[in-house]
Parts: sequence; structure tokens; C-alpha cells
Amino acid sequence: MLKTRSNLGINESADRPAVALWIGPGVTDQMRDSVLEGMEEEGIPALISQTAGADAVLLAHEAAASSRLEVGVALLAEPVRAVLHHRELPPESPLAFFKGQNLGNQELRLLGANAARLVKGDPLLEEAPDFSFDRKGELPASVQRQTERQLTVDDLVKRVLGLLAAQQT
Repeated sequence: MLKTRSNLGINESADRPAVALWIGPGVTDQMRDSVLEGMEEEGIPALISQTAGADAVLLAHEAAASSRLEVGVALLAEPVRAVLHHRELPPESPLAFFKGQNLGNQELRLLGANAARLVKGDPLLEEAPDFSFDRKGELPASVQRQTERQLTVDDLVKRVLGLLAAQQT
């Protein structure tokens, strides 16, 4: 069963590119909206599905597998758990796993923003005040991600020269 909210940039069609957000029973509208607002701030839409599953890590991987953007988020309420996953990561190794009562709106918004940033290949946001982003898995090689610093012109020139040299051999 799909729930959509167009004012938060959520796609209404499962065929359109979007991050898959799978929500379990008991997740409040405020929790869901916090994740969605983080995605919206980064300009990436979401497609919401209700789920009855209990394994947040597995659900997030299945959500990523169902997403044309290859990114999935699972949000469960009892106990509170939120997981960010990428299709190319092993099912048991999510990119991030949040749990516990300290998982508030700001942290959920950060999770949504990081899901969107993963799609765009932007550096992930590491922390919110008084909360540490718990990264579990490593980004797959095919996911282009900048390091913590922005590429300089010199870095870009070196990259291009390296690619040209590799093509000539």
C-alpha cells in the first residue's frame, strides 16, 4: 500500500526514479516527514511503502533493490530503528543504522538527506548536533562519492590525465 504526499516531493508512480522508503507499523507521520524533508532538501524524491517486516536491515536492502535509484531506507517504530542501504552493498552491511530513543526528527532528517546525497554522489553529512552518524557498510566502488574535501582543480586535472593515459594504453 503506497502513501504519497506530493507537497514533500514524493513520486506517485513506482516507475519513476525515487528513493524507496519502507515504513513499518507505528511509525508516526512526524518521523516519516522528517526523513522526507531531508530528501526534499537535497532535491531527491521518495516513494513510500508500508511494510510489516521486523528486520530493518533486510527491509532497507529490499527497499534499495526495488528503487530505480538503488537507495533504500527502512524506518521501524518498535523499537525505533532507521537504516540506509544501497543495492550494491551486501544485505547484512547497511551504509548506516540508527536505533534508540535518541533518534529524533533532526537525526531522521539527516538520514533522509544522506539517502539523497548517496543518490547524487555528494559527500554524506556525518553528524548532527549531539548525534553521531553510525556508518556500517562501505560505499560500493560504482557509487561515485567525493572525499570529505571538495575536489580542487589540480585533483580534477590529475584525474582527467589519468583517465586519458589509461585509454591510450
